[in-house]
Amino acid sequence: MVAKCNGHAAAEMSGARTRPADRLASASVWSRFTFDWVAPLVNLGNARVLEDIDLPEAPTTESSKGLHDHLERAWHRECTRAAAAGVGPSFSRALTRAFLPTLAASGIIAAVESTGHITQAVFLGQLVAQMESDSPLWHRLTLAAVVSTCAIVVISCHQHFFFHVWRLGLRVRVAVVGLIFSKSLRLDLDSLGRTSLGHIVNLASSDVEKFQILTVMLLFLIIAPLEALAILGLGLA
Repeated sequence: MVAKCNGHAAAEMSGARTRPADRLASASVWSRFTFDWVAPLVNLGNARVLEDIDLPEAPTTESSKGLHDHLERAWHRECTRAAAAGVGPSFSRALTRAFLPTLAASGIIAAVESTGHITQAVFLGQLVAQMESDSPLWHRLTLAAVVSTCAIVVISCHQHFFFHVWRLGLRVRVAVVGLIFSKSLRLDLDSLGRTSLGHIVNLASSDVEKFQILTVMLLFLIIAPLEALAILGLGLA
């Protein structure tokens, strides 16, 4: 009887509080730009220790089920394509088709940041050169304003770039872990006998983490050569 009463009390307490809604989905442009949408959660954490119920609801597109289903559909399409072509399916191709469109938006932010770096360096060189000449004061102030503006753009783009790519990396990680878990539940007894529990745990923890790191570094492999070519072209000009 006591246990039943305690159970009802716990249920009432858990039902009295619900998770807050996703603030990012309803955030304004300024709030997204300044990350002000996360301020209520930070202020609550300063006031007391955060609990699990304090965390906002995850969007449907970022829930474990939604990400698993999204990657599984991409994998089934890849299996269908590979069977029609008479080749083996490629998991990397399925992963790329599932999440590459999201990474493209982060590429735009990275390109703006890279452009800001180059522009800042060019105008800083001109500003130093103007300091040694008798150029008008307004000219030097204009160059200084451009350098300062580029610094603000670079800092803003840098924060937003890592926010987007790290968030994408978490999506990829959750989707792949969900796919591994779903596959492990469908293994027959013979396959389970040949697969150790440690191997599955290693796949879902250490190996999958590489996908998260890849999303952060992948765009640099593309932008770094382009940035080097742009700097070389400016130096030769």
